[in-house]
Amino acid sequence: MERIIKFSVPEYGKIFDCRMELKCNPYCICYQYNIDNKYGPYGFNTKKSAQFIKNVFGEVLSWDAEKYQLYKTSYRQGLNFYGNLDGILYLYEKSKSYQKAKKKNELLKRYNKPIQPLPEKPLVLDISDEGVYKSAIINKLKETGISIFIGVSYAPEAGESLILFDENLTEKIKHVAYMIDIDFVEVHSIDDLKPW
Repeated sequence: MERIIKFSVPEYGKIFDCRMELKCNPYCICYQYNIDNKYGPYGFNTKKSAQFIKNVFGEVLSWDAEKYQLYKTSYRQGLNFYGNLDGILYLYEKSKSYQKAKKKNELLKRYNKPIQPLPEKPLVLDISDEGVYKSAIINKLKETGISIFIGVSYAPEAGESLILFDENLTEKIKHVAYMIDIDFVEVHSIDDLKPW
């Protein structure tokens, strides 16, 4: 048996700089498989879970904040994009241009040459600070039609989990789970889950 579990974002661990500023109500989903009496490992590690991710999100692009790169994956820990791929790629190109201009200015400064004004810093480059995501940036991304989720780990309960920001996605999650024979369970809190 395999199941998707929806639960509230835990209060512990600082995920957002100011959760109250978010213009949406984020929530988590995790995946559990080989379940016996509510016990079983957590993680999106089965064929069905991969199909679930693909059917719910379509193409997923994961952001590597250290290398300023986008990767086509099913998902990774950290920031992930889905949906409006044109908007995401535009954001990516802006971040590449910004990084290039910044490096050029560093070289110019080193050789005592006049530096050029930098373009506006792209949202994706400013979304987190040491693993804490900025609510204002998340709101701006949503306003521009960019869909995101954040991959996190809540071990031993829930394990690999996804923080979602689209409240309307729950119905699609339920539908996809039903279509590929995965149970859907909603619990109030991560404390309602069994550790593994």
